Amino acid sequence: MKLLLMERGCWSFIEGSEPPLDETDATRRDKSEYKQRQDRALSRIYYGIEEQYKTLMSSITSPSKAWIILKEQFEPVSRASVIRLLDEFYSIKFNPDTENIDIYSQHSEDG
Repeated sequence: MKLLLMERGCWSFIEGSEPPLDETDATRRDKSEYKQRQDRALSRIYYGIEEQYKTLMSSITSPSKAWIILKEQFEPVSRASVIRLLDEFYSIKFNPDTENIDIYSQHSEDG
């Protein structure tokens, strides 16, 4: 998702490095392009998530707010999530009959 937004020139809206548009100096074309890029970022995020999470985006108009909501949804830093991740990590088993060490290490990195 991040790479797609970067490729479309929209990632700066997410990371906050896109300067706000100066309404007084901006031309009509500048305003239109800015709004188009902002809308493109939000729509890419919306269409890139599963249907069950789209309700989280129903009232969001800012791509950065949408990203924050999804980040909070998928990257919780609660004690329970840390314990779950530790359990997953320690349950990974290497089976030399079915996989080589490269595949095993890739599974370990992917989680």
